Amino acid sequence: MEIEFIFNQLNFIENIEYFEIILIIITFIYFLLPLPVTPLILFNSIYFKDYAFVVNLILITFSYISTYKIIHLLNLNEIINKLFVNKIIKKLPKNNFNEFFSVFFLRILIPIPILNYYLSIRNYNLRKSTISTILALIPYTFLLTYTSKDLIKGSEFKINYEFILFYFFYAISILIISKLFNKLNEK
Repeated sequence: MEIEFIFNQLNFIENIEYFEIILIIITFIYFLLPLPVTPLILFNSIYFKDYAFVVNLILITFSYISTYKIIHLLNLNEIINKLFVNKIIKKLPKNNFNEFFSVFFLRILIPIPILNYYLSIRNYNLRKSTISTILALIPYTFLLTYTSKDLIKGSEFKINYEFILFYFFYAISILIISKLFNKLNEK
């Protein structure tokens, strides 16, 4: 499928009244479901262009907060913890990370919607996990948003190794700042 076909269809869709609002609502609902989010982030990046990074980051964050609130409102966290999770967690080795570090590293390793459910079910602190989510997803969202510009130009998709190096230093700086913040709170 040619990229030009997608843009021709996009021009047709843009004529729908309030399409941006409809797209934001559909994206938000999609982010609540345990489905792959990368294609939708790329699509939003192509459609929203300069605002895509902010739109995607806000929608992902609000989808996490909404998932957390819905699961706690329905008490699904307690039911699932009693039936499944507590039995599995007892068999796993203990980790020495605090919640902030755990969420930050899990955000790097586990797909966004699945981790939203996990954090909600395991009763992670909403404030800390939301801040950690935002900090962990900034590079991921940035990378997807700005690599989609290569797709628009029709150029070949390339992995930006400078970005990987930047992400490594970003993660280390977040960990150091978090450690300092924890030490200041202990005093």
